[in-house]
Amino acid sequence: MAKAPVEDQFRLLELQQLDNVLDVAKRTFEQTLKHPDLAAAREKLSEAKTVLDAARAKVAEEAQAEKDLEHEIETIQARINKDQTALDQGNGSASTLTNLQHEIETLRAKKADLESSELEIMDSSEKHHEELKKAEKHFADAEKDLKLTEDNLRITLSEVQERGRHAQEERKRLADTIDSGLLTIYDKIRARNMGLGAARLFQGVSEGSNVRLPPGDLAEIAKAAPDDVVLCPDSGVILVRSEDWE
Repeated sequence: MAKAPVEDQFRLLELQQLDNVLDVAKRTFEQTLKHPDLAAAREKLSEAKTVLDAARAKVAEEAQAEKDLEHEIETIQARINKDQTALDQGNGSASTLTNLQHEIETLRAKKADLESSELEIMDSSEKHHEELKKAEKHFADAEKDLKLTEDNLRITLSEVQERGRHAQEERKRLADTIDSGLLTIYDKIRARNMGLGAARLFQGVSEGSNVRLPPGDLAEIAKAAPDDVVLCPDSGVILVRSEDWE
């Protein structure tokens, strides 16, 4: 059975409290980084970005279509002007002039169709510009929500880190005063026992397992010297015996 000064064993209880603070700080830090509000805000922003990209693409597509139509209409109008000039000058045979007249009528009909399509695109474009404005506002709102969420969580993280830093400093100071062999045993037990390395034995109850020890185990502990390192038969943690441990 390992031995360690009684006062060092009692210091383990303080050390355990500090380690509990550190464990809570670590879990809180990890949980904050994975906070559902943060995930939801990021998802909202991602969805808003998808809608915004689609709205921008639609507006750009219609703007290009309108530009192409304008160019085609201008090209047709130039051809009409050219044919009309030739027709007005009366150059060519009757058949040629008839063909010019027919071509002008065909081009005017095509131009009218294109202008009708252009008006439809302009009307549609106006609606999609409104949708784009809404998408931009929705995206901006989502960005603000994410920033607000991140700022709030950053405050929490900062507070957690500060508590952890302070506890770590206190732990180092306290650990330096504890027998190294005892500290090694404590750390090994903590590593395999979900962070619990030492607990008080109070009125026959192990606070490591929160169970009253059987009379036989208590009898064995009673035989141990004050500086013997006693382990809980249930949880395996170091039992620090208070004055009224029985």
